[in-house]
Amino acid sequence: MNQIAAELLTPEEADPPAPASDPPATTRSGPLGEIQDLLQWIHARHEGNLEGVVADYIPELAKVAPDQFGAAVATQAGDVVEVGDATSPFTIQSISKAFTFAILLKLVGREETYRLVGVQPSSDPFNSITSIRAPIVRSIR
Repeated sequence: MNQIAAELLTPEEADPPAPASDPPATTRSGPLGEIQDLLQWIHARHEGNLEGVVADYIPELAKVAPDQFGAAVATQAGDVVEVGDATSPFTIQSISKAFTFAILLKLVGREETYRLVGVQPSSDPFNSITSIRAPIVRSIR
């Protein structure tokens, strides 16, 4: 098991069920090899877990095969490590908010972003547009 995984997990969690097949051997060394080992370990541990249900109330998610499972990590240097179905197209839904927030931070800075967006959760539905403010559009143009 990867040292990173060993530090994050309890002894019970650190002993995954045997994967259906051995994950591919690490082809990278150093930190990228550690990331690859960890992703492969996680993938082998959880591949085949079909617990839960597809969110069929969201049309794009309803189209996704429930057995798809992949993960990818990209470094600031542009290196990418991936396992499983990581190259399969998928809809990112609400996680796009984190990317949009990061882009806004880069474009207008922290102070302006927090002034315009705020960080408090709301009771609005996930797809509500009531909290979008016109000044955001003006400030990034």
